[in-house]
Formats: sequence, structure tokens, C-alpha cells
Amino acid sequence: MDLLQRIYSYLLTLTFKTIATLYSFLIVRSAVVLFLLPAYVALQGLFSIPVLLQNLPKALSSAGREHFVDACDEYRESEKALARKQLVGSFRFSRSKLLQADLGHCPLKLPTEVIEVCGARVNVFHGVPSGEEKTLSSSSPAGPVILLHGNPSWSWMWRDIMPRLLHQGREVYAIDWIGHGYSDKPCDPSDITFELHVHTLSKVLKQLNVCNGTIVAHDWGGCIALCTVPSLSPTIVSRLVLLNTFFPPRPYDISVRSYLLYLSWFLSTGILDGLLPEELVMRFMAPEITPADAAGFAAPFARTGAKGKASIARFAHIVPALPDAVLGAARLSRAWRLAEGVLGPRRLTNVNAQARLARRGEQIRNFWREVPAGWAALRVKIVFGRQDPLLADFKDVLERGISERVRDGGGVWIEGAGHYPGEEQPAEVARWILAVTDEGDGP
Repeated sequence: MDLLQRIYSYLLTLTFKTIATLYSFLIVRSAVVLFLLPAYVALQGLFSIPVLLQNLPKALSSAGREHFVDACDEYRESEKALARKQLVGSFRFSRSKLLQADLGHCPLKLPTEVIEVCGARVNVFHGVPSGEEKTLSSSSPAGPVILLHGNPSWSWMWRDIMPRLLHQGREVYAIDWIGHGYSDKPCDPSDITFELHVHTLSKVLKQLNVCNGTIVAHDWGGCIALCTVPSLSPTIVSRLVLLNTFFPPRPYDISVRSYLLYLSWFLSTGILDGLLPEELVMRFMAPEITPADAAGFAAPFARTGAKGKASIARFAHIVPALPDAVLGAARLSRAWRLAEGVLGPRRLTNVNAQARLARRGEQIRNFWREVPAGWAALRVKIVFGRQDPLLADFKDVLERGISERVRDGGGVWIEGAGHYPGEEQPAEVARWILAVTDEGDGP
């Protein structure tokens, strides 16, 4: 049986390495996007037909058109109000709109803290070095390490890194974002805003009494951290390790090849929604992952199924990947607002979220470009897997966009690693984290 499992694992690895190699070619990425695009457009059109049949006759009159423009504006204002409430923590999820994961079947065997955020339960894995008592704040002079995953992921991605940090005497927290891992999962994507995650990070850090902490953030986790740190007290976070991550992204940040890969992700999640298996995504991004480890990424959805993956789709579709002209002037025009009202404003909730995140991104980039004097003691390290097929361009974007006042030297490439360095080179990732917490120059 062991031999058959090894053969099976080898064949899977070989298959997905071949797929990843083929997909590295621009022509292949273009072909996939051209294949997926008609299916995505057709599906969106199919969902819109009932609303269009109901609304188009009303749009023939001047009063009807005014009604739809007003409906669009009112819905946008309601979304802004939701984002503001979630940002300050005054919003409360209805328990009936949340799905719960079963920690009893969690493959990550660590103690957990549960922190309530906006009526949802946030799961935080908590590791304490052996011989030390479990506390709500670090007893280590270096402060605790806070690990932030991205999308479509959860704290399972840190399973090979946390033991190395604990072995070196570091207290570790790993946060599952709302909608991910073993935190509560909203059923409706429109109930999940980027601002919710910003508030989540802020509240969890304060609730855990974190002081002099080191945030290690991957993918969307890094984007959230970059947008949250400016609102925190400088005493909470002293070090920030950015691992294959990004500012709120804009189209001009990345190459055409990377943009096409993002479009593939956008279209495939739009077509399949929660039916896209996490194992498939992980095998594409980290071909050498074992079947058991790949299955671990899907474990939180064993009970919730596709309905519990609303946040995965939401993250995939709020990337502000449309040009400024679209998210700005075009979206504010009367013609666009009329069309949005006729289609049903909820149909464009992701575009509205993109516009909000693009505006937030401008403010955040200004902060990191200048960095106020009160943050002069902060140290930021940029670490990227060199073979990342999606975000490699952002290493340079972050290096240019973060002031040398706080940036700890140049960015670092990890050889033999892609978008998930913790899967392919966990020891190397752990060494860089430890080097940063020790205020050294590297392993």
C-alpha cells in the first residue's frame, strides 16, 4: 500500500509540474482565458436574464431610469455603510448567516483561542514554547509571532513553520480569517468586506495584548497587514515579514503574464464558485505537495461544502484589477449607474468593493512611501519565492513602495519556492522569520 501511495503521489506531482510548466507560457495562459471568458460571460448573463426581463420595460420611461439610478446610488451607500460598520466593529452578523467549522476534525493540532469579531468567532491557533505557561501575551523579549494566511488558504499553511519557531522559543499565533479555516463562515459574499478583515486583525492583536510583535503575512494576509498596521500603535507591531504578498493591487503593478493568471483565477472561481477544489489549486501552485497536505487545505469545508466558501470567491473578485478610468470616472457616470440599477446593484457588488479597495490602496501606499516618524523603529522584510507564477512582480513593487527608513535591506528571493514558500522551503522561511525577530541580517 505504501508503494502504491508513493507511486500515486509521484504521478500527481509529475502531472501538476507538467501543467505548471505549460501554463508558464504566455500563449497557454491567453488560450485558457479566451476559453473561460465566454463561459463566464454566458453564466453571468444567464443569471441576469430574470432581472433584465423585469426591469428593462421600466427603464423605457424617464421616471423609471431615474429610479434605477437612485437604486444604484442607494445600494452603493448601503455597502459603504456596511464597510464602515465592519471597520469600527459596530456590525453584527446574524448567527443564522454564519456556518461553523468543526474543530474536532481539525488536522492542525494546536491549542486555540476564540475571539468574537462582529458577532463571528475568529479562530486563533496558539503555540507556546515547551516549558512555558500559556499566556495571552508573549513572555519572549522578541514578542510573539503572528502568522497571517492568504486566499484560498488557512493556518494549515504554517504547519511546517510553527514547530520551527516554537523550537527556537517563539510564541506563535496563527489567525484564521473570517470565512476561512476554523473561523465562522458567512454564507453571503456581499456581507464580507475588506474592512472586516482589517478590523479582525486590529481587534485580535489588541485582545491578545500583543506587544513588540512580529507579523508574518502571506498573499492577502500581507495586503490586510499593510492596510492595518498604520492604524495601530507602534508598540503593538515592531517587525513585519511580507511573504509573497502585495499592496492593494492595480493592473500596472504586474506583467501581462501574471495578469492573465489572475484572470484565470477570477474566471474559474466565477464559473465554478465554491465547487473549485482547494486541492486542485494547491497542486497547481505547489506541485510537490503531498496528497495528505493538499487535503488539509480542504478540511475546513468538509461540513460546510461549497456554501462555506463565500470568502474565497469574495477575495478573488475584489482585487482592484480594473483600470482607474473604469473604477473612477466610468463607474461614476450616469450611464454606468443606470446599467447597474437595471442589472440589479448586487450584481456589481464586487466592482464596488474593488473601487473602495483601490482608494484605500492609494492612501496605504502614501503611508508606506513616507512612513511617519512615529514608526521609525518598525522593520519590514520582504521575502518571496522566486518561482511564484502570480505575484513575483510585487517583490519589486514592495521594495520601491516601502520607505528605506523601515525596510530591512533589499528583498530576498527564496530559491526552489513558488507562491507558497512554506510548502517547498519551510526551513528557509522559518530561518528568515527568526533572523528578523533576532534583528539579524539573515540566515
